[in-house]
Amino acid sequence: MLGFAIVCAVSAAAWIYLVAAHGGYWLTSQRLPGVRPVPPRQTGAGPWPAVTAVVPARNEADMLPVTLPALLGQDYPGEFRVVLVDDRSDDGTAGIAAGLAARSAGDGGAPLTVLAGQPRPDGWAGKVWAMAQGAAAAAAEAPEYLLFTDADIAWAPGALRA
Repeated sequence: MLGFAIVCAVSAAAWIYLVAAHGGYWLTSQRLPGVRPVPPRQTGAGPWPAVTAVVPARNEADMLPVTLPALLGQDYPGEFRVVLVDDRSDDGTAGIAAGLAARSAGDGGAPLTVLAGQPRPDGWAGKVWAMAQGAAAAAAEAPEYLLFTDADIAWAPGALRA
């Protein structure tokens, strides 16, 4: 019984400290500054930066037909390319991506390069290794920006432009 009384007293003391001496930490009067909408960039405001999206993909054969066409079809006036790194999938991810690349090229979509991922070296995490391979391949085109995204992300048509 004495132990229970001690636990109750310590708990009550902690709450008294928090309420009386800790400055009202629970109050919600503190707010982060609001986000101001960024006005859309005008096409005539100078050249749009070159962007390469790097997509690490492992066993994403089911998702790619849903998500990859949206990425390849971005409404972006600058140079835009996509590099998909097949991280040693065993479900046909690379073949599906290659088929989507051919279809996208015919529809005027962004060019897609499909890379076969190399075996992961010791000390590397699988996804990060695939990202590094994609970044190295993208460097050959010298884009101003790299956009890392997952294979299961669905992009709105104007997301990159915005």
